Formats: sequence, structure tokens, C-alpha cells
Amino acid sequence: MTVTYQRYSVAWTPSPTSPLARFGAEWFGWCAERGERRDQIRITGLPAGLTKGLRVGCLQAPLVAPFSTASESDVCFALEAQLAAVAERTAQVPVSPLEVVHRPTGLALAPSVPNVGIARVLRDVAAALGNRAPMPEFCLPLTVELDPVQAEIVSAKLTCLLRPELRRGHAMSEITLLGYPGAGERPVVLRRFELTGGARRRPYDSFSAEGPDVLFVDDYRRPA
Repeated sequence: MTVTYQRYSVAWTPSPTSPLARFGAEWFGWCAERGERRDQIRITGLPAGLTKGLRVGCLQAPLVAPFSTASESDVCFALEAQLAAVAERTAQVPVSPLEVVHRPTGLALAPSVPNVGIARVLRDVAAALGNRAPMPEFCLPLTVELDPVQAEIVSAKLTCLLRPELRRGHAMSEITLLGYPGAGERPVVLRRFELTGGARRRPYDSFSAEGPDVLFVDDYRRPA
């Protein structure tokens, strides 16, 4: 039976065999790589439900706002062709060191120093998909919105738990296409695209940008 998807995400996700990816699967209670539930980690002193209603559904740093499509016909094939083209000319970039940051919408993992390479990847992916608005920041959401006191407690606990991973070297060596089967459903990894570009970069008009009509929707601003 063919699976159709109501919306898609193009993101950076940690390498599926990495400790950070294993933490993400346990933190969210969901492994997007395998499309299966996992026992959700419980940390002493932290309340339950920190990820409930978080629309990303797994550990990922979206590069553009999640989007739906006007037609399901050959959508996945067209998206894969567009992303393969941009991955071919995009160089890998570091995304570390990471830190736990408090954002208005909740806690997230984010690079501790500005990175022009990441900003370039965001722009390139957004342009390849016909969208002029990349995500305003590169981060991996961890929790729903928290009050300042609660955020400080949770941040301290996560920083302590993740200290080795925050210091470890991480790189954006791939971009990931994820699909959401339906409203409230968790995402599944559809395909990973290795970034193989170097110093020589081809102009955007060197490949076809034709594909499905894509309706970009900022799903993070919608109520869960």
C-alpha cells in the first residue's frame, strides 16, 4: 500500500547511529529513522509532557518551514530530485559545539557560535524548493514553551545529561527529507542526501527547479 504524506520537513538530523540520535529517539519516544516508538526517557526532577504538542515530532533542525503540497502525484519523487540537486553542490559544514538555549517557544539545541556555512545551507535549500524564507534560526527544538523558572531547571538537567554530546564534533553532512503521514502523526525519514559539494558551486539555473506546487506553511505557529 502506498503511503501518502500530508506535510514534509527538510531538516538536519543527527547521524542515526550517533549517541545524539539515540538520545533524540528516547527524548521524544519516537525513532523517525525506523518509524517506531521507543520508551521515553524519564529524568529525575523533570515533569512529563515536555515534548507533548511539539510539532517537529523528533530530533531535527528544520531548514525551511514544514510544508504541504498541492498534489500528491509524484510529490516525493520531485522533492527528492530537487534535494539531490542542491546536496550535490553543497559542502558539509560543522554544527558544533552545541548548547541548550531558551527560546520563546521552548528549549532547543543550537550551535554556540554563529556559523555562516549553516546560514548558506538554509538559503540554498530554501531557494531550491522555491521558497525565499529559510528558517530564521538553526536549532533542534526539545520542549514546548516553558516559564523562565521551569526552563532554567530543565536546561540545567539537559546540559548535564548531554555534556559529552554538546562538546562532541557534529557536522551537517546530510540533509534529511521527512514525511508526516497525517495530522498528529510522527514523522518518518524518507531519504537522506549526502552533501558532496565543494568550493566550486553551480548556479541555480544549472538544474531544473520544476516540481510540485509547494505551499509552505509555518506549522510551528499553529496550535497543536
